[in-house]
Amino acid sequence: NFAQAQSVQQQLKDERDRLSLLLEVNNTVVSVLGLHELLNAVSASLRRLVPHEYASLSLYDADTQRLQIHALDFPVSKGLLQEGLSVPVEGSPTGRALTTRQRVFINRSDMEQFGSDIARRILAEGLKSGLCLPLISHGRPLGTLVVASLREESFPERDAELLKNVANQIAIAVENSLAFHQVVDRANKLS
Repeated sequence: NFAQAQSVQQQLKDERDRLSLLLEVNNTVVSVLGLHELLNAVSASLRRLVPHEYASLSLYDADTQRLQIHALDFPVSKGLLQEGLSVPVEGSPTGRALTTRQRVFINRSDMEQFGSDIARRILAEGLKSGLCLPLISHGRPLGTLVVASLREESFPERDAELLKNVANQIAIAVENSLAFHQVVDRANKLS
């Protein structure tokens, strides 16, 4: 009975930590308009529960059919993946996540099969596993959130579900940021 009580207590602690993280992400979403600051704050919060070395936020451009990395948190980078890098939707894991509107788990062997420039860059950086999540708001694809690790198989289903909830919150922030920048642009044009 004691072991069972300890197990239940640990499960409750884990659930409390996950809910606390979602609340923290929500508070960040409503208080930060800059995508770079948003990603850095969310990534730092996530590291407590979901160990990772890489996080990026890419926005989708329907005209060019490409995703552009707008925010990147990768302290141990070799410089091959950078903000501003444009990634084609076709032939990339992030593109697959965007078009299927489903999370896409990738490992090293998956990356090798893609064979694209972005796949080669990811492999050269030493990333061994990742999770690509679509950012969708009001049925419209906005971009992707990618969380990756230098370790193999580091995103179990429980973490993937948590990251899906985080991606849903980030989609709201991205939509708010895009709307804010449109209003600022219109105001500047009127001036």
